[in-house]
Formats: sequence, structure tokens, C-alpha cells
Amino acid sequence: MQSKLNLFRDLASRFVINSEEFKNEDLIGIIFNIEKAYWFYLDYYYLKFQNDQKFPKFSFHDFYKKYILLKFFKTN
Repeated sequence: MQSKLNLFRDLASRFVINSEEFKNEDLIGIIFNIEKAYWFYLDYYYLKFQNDQKFPKFSFHDFYKKYILLKFFKTN
């Protein structure tokens, strides 16, 4: 089982960092990719491990805030 930080890094590399939108600094596209990462998180982490408190259910707003905080401030 991976830590939250590793999880967000994995989602960032899958959906954001390696995207054309990120390379082109397309903010709307980046946010759209963060939304895709959110749905992936819900489908493949939250639903799979619902009983594990390590993977709580976030609203998109909370997920986005956590992604931004982890990305730019490197918090846990």
C-alpha cells in the first residue's frame, strides 16, 4: 500500500506532468487533467479500499487543494 504522497505523485505523473497541457502551460487543460486524476482516484483507490482510512473520499475541491499543497509546498 502506498503513502498519500506517493499516491499524489503517481497521479500527477500519470495525468498532469507528462501531459501536453502541462508542457504548454495550458491552465484549463491542467485543471481538466487534475479532474481526470480525481475520478481515477475515486474509481481505483477510494472504491477499492473504502475501509482503509488512508484513502478518504474527497470532494473535487478538497482533492485539488491537497494536490496543490503537495505539489507546491510538499506537505503530507
